[in-house]
Amino acid sequence: YVEMLCRQELPEGRRQDFLEKLRRQTEKIDWLTASLFKMVKLEQGVISFREENADICAAVRIAVSAVYEKAEKKDIAIEAEDLRETRLWHNSEWTAEILVNLLENAVKYSPPHSKIKIGLQRYETYSRILVTDQGIGVRRDEQSLVFQRFYRGKEVRAREGAGIGLYLSRLIAEQEKGYLTVEPAPGGGSCFSLFLQNCKNPAPAL
Repeated sequence: YVEMLCRQELPEGRRQDFLEKLRRQTEKIDWLTASLFKMVKLEQGVISFREENADICAAVRIAVSAVYEKAEKKDIAIEAEDLRETRLWHNSEWTAEILVNLLENAVKYSPPHSKIKIGLQRYETYSRILVTDQGIGVRRDEQSLVFQRFYRGKEVRAREGAGIGLYLSRLIAEQEKGYLTVEPAPGGGSCFSLFLQNCKNPAPAL
């Protein structure tokens, strides 16, 4: 694109088109580079972040704001169900990154005019944050594979992607002593679940 933009004879309309494509590709490279750095640092234990008893709604709001524009372009509604102030043991900033990855995948692989639902279920020691879409779903034989590094399902290999987002999300969840699962959603689509510990007393300082 840079080489083509350097051509003097390039019409202005085509120049603007190439500039927009160049901008989008630059953003993808920037995201990919940042994600790879985070992935390697988390794998090596270089990154450590502090969990605390924090309201999960703050992380949800950050994540929804980050993907709202992409969802709006496809006329996809994001609805929060049974989402109320709930304090869980996590880091809001990093949990928001997990939810951004889940929501971006939901938007990417869902048809226009569909819905994405965010829900919350409380259990004795953990709480479950659900992201349910009406997209292409995840094959049963791939449900244990989609969180592996660079893995891409058979149904999505022809689409853009690097197989990093879900793996990075898994690493973050493990750092927070939580975990991720996926299962078919009722009526079609996928239901990704993030399990985080309920509030607990922080360990005493040594």
